[in-house]
Amino acid sequence: MTAPLPAPLFAEDYVYESQHGHVHAAPAFVGRAAVPKTIGWKQVFIENPDDTDTDTDDNAAGDGAANTSGLGTHASPFVFEGKNKKPEHPSMTWLMKQLEKRDVGTGATRTSTYAEVTKEPSDANKYPLMKDQRGKVTLTNFGEMSYRLLPGTRIGDLGATEHIYQEMQAVADGTRTVEEVIAVVASWVIEDIAQMKTNAALMRDALGLTTAEPKEHAEGHWVPAGNRPVRFSRVWSGHRFTDQECAALLAGQEITITAVSEKKVQARAADPTFTVRGTLAEKTFDGRKMIGFDPVFGNTDTAGNPTPPDSWCGHVFTQAEKKVLSTGGEVTATDFISQKRTRFTAAVHFGQDGDRWKIIPTFTPRPKTQNKPRRSQPTKRHK
Repeated sequence: MTAPLPAPLFAEDYVYESQHGHVHAAPAFVGRAAVPKTIGWKQVFIENPDDTDTDTDDNAAGDGAANTSGLGTHASPFVFEGKNKKPEHPSMTWLMKQLEKRDVGTGATRTSTYAEVTKEPSDANKYPLMKDQRGKVTLTNFGEMSYRLLPGTRIGDLGATEHIYQEMQAVADGTRTVEEVIAVVASWVIEDIAQMKTNAALMRDALGLTTAEPKEHAEGHWVPAGNRPVRFSRVWSGHRFTDQECAALLAGQEITITAVSEKKVQARAADPTFTVRGTLAEKTFDGRKMIGFDPVFGNTDTAGNPTPPDSWCGHVFTQAEKKVLSTGGEVTATDFISQKRTRFTAAVHFGQDGDRWKIIPTFTPRPKTQNKPRRSQPTKRHK
C-alpha cells in the first residue's frame, strides 16, 4: 500500500529571473523583482492560467505578487516614519532576567544580593547603592559614584563574571585547577585597581569632588596588651601626639595634652583650648573595635580624687579658691569671659555632672522689672 504523493512533486521546476536595480541618485535604495520564466509546479495552484496578475504566496524574491514585467524605469519617493519603542525602566524583574541570561549566580544568590544593595540607609548600611520605589530601580548617589568607577574594569563586566562562574564550574569538573583560575583573577584585580584610580579622577572632576586627606596614624607594640602590634590615630581633637607621647601611650602610661574644642572654635571663643589626660584603650566605634586615645577629663590628686581645674572661662583660680572648691564651697568672681567674649559675674562650685567632675556656675537671677499698668482704652460703640 503506497501513500498518495502531492502532485507538485512530479511537476516541473518554477523558474524565475531575479532583477535588482536602484535609482541613479540613490544607490542605497535597492528594488528587487522576480520575473517568472517558467511557471512549473505553480501552475497547479493557478485557477486561470491566462491571469498573469495572480498573487502567489510563495515568491522566491520574497516580494509577494508575481511580477511579469520586471523593474520599471521610474520611482516615486515616499517617507516612512517609525518610532522606537520606549526602553523598559529597570526593575527587579528586569534585573533578574539580565543576571539569569548571563548565568550570574543562583536564584537565591541574586535575590539576596538585590535585597542587600537596595536596603534602606541605616547605621549598618550607610552607603546604599540602589533604591526600589514602587518596583522601579534607580541608583543612589553612592550607586552613581560606584557606576562611574566601573568603566573599563573587569569587575563591572557581566561577561567577566559569567566567565568566572564557568571557570569555577570547570574547577568542580576537574578540567581546571584553583591556582590557574586565581592567577587570572589576581591579574584582573591589579588591572582594575589602576583603571579605578583613573576613573576616580574623572569622577571627581565631573562631580566637583575634592580628595580627602588620609588621617595620620601611629603604629607600635602595645605593652599592656602583651606587646600586640596596634595602629591608632595620631591626631585627637586638634592635638598631634609627639613621638614621645606615642611611646608613652604604647607603654601604657597616662599623658596630659592640650586639645582644641571644636564647639568653642565655632562659638569664636577667646581660648578654645582645654587640658585633658588620657591613655591608650580599646574602644568600640560604629560597631567595630579600634585602638584610640581614651580621654579622662579633670585633674586628680595622688590618691586619684578629682581636683578643680586651674582656670575656668578665663579666670585663674588662686590656691585659696581651689581649696574652697575642693571642699564643695562656692567661689564668686567678676572676671569670667563667655564664649561671646563678654565679661560676666557668677558663683561657681566644683561638682559632678553625669560621669564628669567640672566647674558648675550658678547665676543670680535678674530682678524682674515691674511693668507699668497700661491705660485701658475706651471702646467705641457702633450705632
